[in-house]
Amino acid sequence: ASAGQSAEDVAPARFGPPVSPHHAAELAGTTIEPLELAGAAREAGERAEALICEGIGGLMVPRTGLPAPLPPLSFYYLAAVALLDGELTPAQFADGRWLEPSVKTLMERMTIRTDPSLSAYTPASYPCVLQFATENGSSRTVEVFYPKGHPRNRMSPADVEAKFRGCARSVLSEAQQTKIISLVLNLETLPSVTELMSQLAVNET
Repeated sequence: ASAGQSAEDVAPARFGPPVSPHHAAELAGTTIEPLELAGAAREAGERAEALICEGIGGLMVPRTGLPAPLPPLSFYYLAAVALLDGELTPAQFADGRWLEPSVKTLMERMTIRTDPSLSAYTPASYPCVLQFATENGSSRTVEVFYPKGHPRNRMSPADVEAKFRGCARSVLSEAQQTKIISLVLNLETLPSVTELMSQLAVNET
């Protein structure tokens, strides 16, 4: 609103119930059209210097039955690729990744449910308890009541750098990443942010 944008500009598709978007659309008797959302984002980007897109997804997004590119919004998919790859970066959202047999097989073995006891940590956090069993009969439980980056589970400088490199490696060379990191670490002494913004501009001429 402070930028003079209308509700339609900010969110071209809006629904009443606070549930997963695909389910909210179903309740409203309509469907989500990814190409329309992409077109709206493209138009908004042409009218602005910067465009911020907020991600969506959650527990109620099903394992299957969603049109591309919606499957990666599923918690089942996110958990599967994170377990398989040991990370969650743009690389895990590559086209068709959710169709790979290893991903689909792991998703089919998962059960996701709510746990009322975890409500003690909400809405200030996004708690999760992961339990898994292996074929040899062993099992393990991992509890994360405060995700990495939360004020009560802070990221170290090395964590922040690793996350940046993981997210940027598909569009920036290692040398560019290192340059940007150096500029950010010395941000307070820079005469201007022009050089930093120039380094961050990908495929700009």
